Parts: sequence; C-alpha cells; structure tokens
Amino acid sequence: MLLELSNITIVKGGLKLVSNLSLTVTGGSIVCIRGRNGVGKTSLLRVAGFIERPYGGTVRFMGLDVWSLDESRRSRVRLENVGYVPQFSGLIEELNGLENVELPLALLGYDGKARRTAALEALKLLGVDHVAYKRPYEMSGGERMKVAIARALAKKPKLMLLDEPTASLDPESSTKLYNVLEKLRLQGVGIVVTTTDAREPLPCTEDYTLSGSLALTIVG
Repeated sequence: MLLELSNITIVKGGLKLVSNLSLTVTGGSIVCIRGRNGVGKTSLLRVAGFIERPYGGTVRFMGLDVWSLDESRRSRVRLENVGYVPQFSGLIEELNGLENVELPLALLGYDGKARRTAALEALKLLGVDHVAYKRPYEMSGGERMKVAIARALAKKPKLMLLDEPTASLDPESSTKLYNVLEKLRLQGVGIVVTTTDAREPLPCTEDYTLSGSLALTIVG
C-alpha cells in the first residue's frame, strides 16, 4: 500500500469538514475526489501529503506512520517521494520557470547538469519549455499551473497530489494533462486529483465525491 488514510477527521475554524474518512492509494492508481468549494478537498489533499496534520486519524505512507516521525524525517520522506501541486501553482515569483522546477531537485542533491536536464524534460512533457526563462508574472494562469506540475514531476515521485489542476487550463491542455496522468499511472505512480466538476472526464481508477454532508461516497 502506498498511502493509507484511516479514520481521518479534519476540523477548520471549529467546523468539522471531514469526519472519520478512510481512503487508500496504491501505485498505479488515480484517485479522483470531487466536490464543491469549501467541503475540504484541499485540506484532505494536504493531509494526504502530510503537510497538514489531521484533527484525528492516521496517515501511513509506505507503511510509515508519518506523524510519528520527527519533523526533519517527515519532511525528507515527503521531499523524496511526494509531488504536490497546490491549487494556485505556488511558484516562487523571484525564480524563472526552469529554476522553480529545479528547486526540489537541488534540495535532493542533484548536481547542476542533472537537475537542469530533468527540469527541461518535465517542462517539455507539459509543453511549457518556452517559459523556462520567464518569471511567473510573465506566464498565463495555465502556464503557471503546468510549470507547477512539471516541478512536481521532475523528481519522479511515487505519489502525485494535484489540487484542481485543470481549473486554469483550456480543454486541449486538460486533455493533454489527462494523458500525462495516465502515463504516470502506467509507470506505477499513485495519483490523487481534486476537481469541483462532477462530470470532468479525469482518467480515474477510483472516483469519489466529498459532499457537504461530511461523507465520502463512491460515485463511480
């Protein structure tokens, strides 16, 4: 099992967004979580990436109870294995596209040539190598998101977490992203992706809806 969330409860501002939720992600699966804004999709994704500690429940990654690890070890496990793409890209404005993608590779100890090669490969895969030397403010919203996805992909993670990645993409770019996700799935990567669109044709192997009733229900 790659990722196992057991009896997860998420509380924000005194409101219980998620209650006793259990979910597993295996390598080679794409788990889609749908739901309107405000039902806890982003918080759930952050819990899955052990960025945010749940109010209750356990998070296991490759058998490790991640919240039993010290902060340094937990951060290292995340850096080495998890590619997280936030809803609004999270690019560093002072860095250009290539430098943004190279950053996690530098933290992992890649030398300059290796990280540049890996970063350019990821940018080309997403079709945004033309913005390699542009700053985020010079990019469109769709380009920013693609660079953020390239940054997560470049280190070849075991788990990919994408928060509404198609929200700023046109239909053609969305279809290209679906193809990239399917390619990663076939390579054994576990993927979790969120969307507000109940009908978006994501290439899901498991499809769930997070509802306002605080229940995760299978819809397909």
